[in-house]
Amino acid sequence: MATKENAYSSLKKEPMNRHYFKTLNQNQQVRLLKIHGRILHRRLKGKYKIYLYEFKNFYIEVWYDEMKNSFDDFVTFKDRVLLNYEFNMVSDQGDMPN
Repeated sequence: MATKENAYSSLKKEPMNRHYFKTLNQNQQVRLLKIHGRILHRRLKGKYKIYLYEFKNFYIEVWYDEMKNSFDDFVTFKDRVLLNYEFNMVSDQGDMPN
């Protein structure tokens, strides 16, 4: 198993799954989602902008706090049933910030 420091450079060698994704540092997670993820929805919940991505064979919710300019959580799941949220649909499907 790759260490967190060299995980991004060895991604092609390691099988990507949601458990391995969680071992990556936040910068690696964000970079992977921006390059390889497919944004499905975004919604607002309190102070958070929540971005839902499809990535490989799982889904990731990114909880972004705009006031603090920070990513507070990355929630991963595989079950498509969990996609039955009531999303506030947006027309631009904008990407998350850097």
